[in-house]
Amino acid sequence: MQHFAQDKMFTYEMLYPAFTQVRVKENKWKGVGWQVWPASWFLAKFLEQSQQDGVCDLANKRVLELGAGTGLTALVAANLGANVTATDVGEVMPVLRSNIETSMFASVPTAEGQKALDSPNIARRDPKDVKVSMHKLSLECEVLEWGQDVRKTHPRGSFDVLIGSDLLYYTEHHDQLALTFAQLFDKHTVAYIAHVWRKQEDEQHFFRLISPWFDVEQVCDERQIREYSRQQRLDKYGMDNEDPYIASSVESGDEEPLMVYKIALKPQYHDSIGAVCEDLMARAYSKSGIFQGLRRASTAETTTF
Repeated sequence: MQHFAQDKMFTYEMLYPAFTQVRVKENKWKGVGWQVWPASWFLAKFLEQSQQDGVCDLANKRVLELGAGTGLTALVAANLGANVTATDVGEVMPVLRSNIETSMFASVPTAEGQKALDSPNIARRDPKDVKVSMHKLSLECEVLEWGQDVRKTHPRGSFDVLIGSDLLYYTEHHDQLALTFAQLFDKHTVAYIAHVWRKQEDEQHFFRLISPWFDVEQVCDERQIREYSRQQRLDKYGMDNEDPYIASSVESGDEEPLMVYKIALKPQYHDSIGAVCEDLMARAYSKSGIFQGLRRASTAETTTF
């Protein structure tokens, strides 16, 4: 059984703005946070598409990833020019830190190298013709426990964009995640989260919980991202087929609906979210500092997404 514990390398092909192979170590035998999940892949591809279409340009943006896991999406965001802080719980940090440290430097094609990459004679191209230069990504990682008070280490407005994938799976953590959102958002902050709906009614509780203060908008679905990825591969390789990872996920029966959502503060809370956060923190923790939940603090109405 020893071979089951070995780490494996996962390769993500980033095709915008230039061809880049983002490689991360994963090991599904060490826990859910140690492997690449479809939602992470789709969120990464969504970020590529959004930057290419001018919907969300991450260049020089301060980005925080919650529940970063292997760090795949954080690495893609950093390759898009963002200043990224990738976070997760302590037991996931070994794989997250390792992947960030080993992928801290990215190779970027020079103008001459890009010309070789764009050559129609791709089958006969000599890899030595692709000239590249190296640059250091703006990327770091740290432990962040949802629900803990992070207002001193990350004052409100420290990040322009929050990202995350499959954050809603463990419904018992929704209250803590909502508290983290309340601490980090200001009127300029937006979040993009990708989620595969497995227990949809239970998992939608999070959106109902935050609905008094946040607007939630579905901005993309799995079909749109798959079409974008397929077109990327057609333009790049002349092959009209699925990315191998997504193709294998479909074949294995992993076909639950996947959506990407944009979350932002409601306008009426742009200037008062600080007071709301203070009230939520006071209600969530007893005088002895024991977390007791937000459900009794929320008056959110049931909302269908």
